Amino acid sequence: MQQDIINLQNSTDLKLLEQAQAEAKKLQTLLDNTINLLGNEDIKNLTDLSTLLQGQTLKELTDYKTLLVQKIKDQDTALINLARQKLTGKKDAEKLLNELETKQSKKEID
Repeated sequence: MQQDIINLQNSTDLKLLEQAQAEAKKLQTLLDNTINLLGNEDIKNLTDLSTLLQGQTLKELTDYKTLLVQKIKDQDTALINLARQKLTGKKDAEKLLNELETKQSKKEID
């Protein structure tokens, strides 16, 4: 009877071990698939981001995000202003070229 109990216990332990091994294998496969999907560079970026975020409070992260958003807006504004300047310069250049062509045409006619 005692041997039957030991055998039953060993059988139960074996089943639990097999289940744990199967679960570990599934998790390993999932991890491998994730690594393959992301690629080494993305994983490095995630690791860098995780390292960067360690020890920072939510307020610090929020302040940092606000700062980055403002920098992006400032850069967008600067880019738009630069584009306007370039377009204005092109319009002025185009106007000057038209005037020169007109004067050249008049000289050729005379």
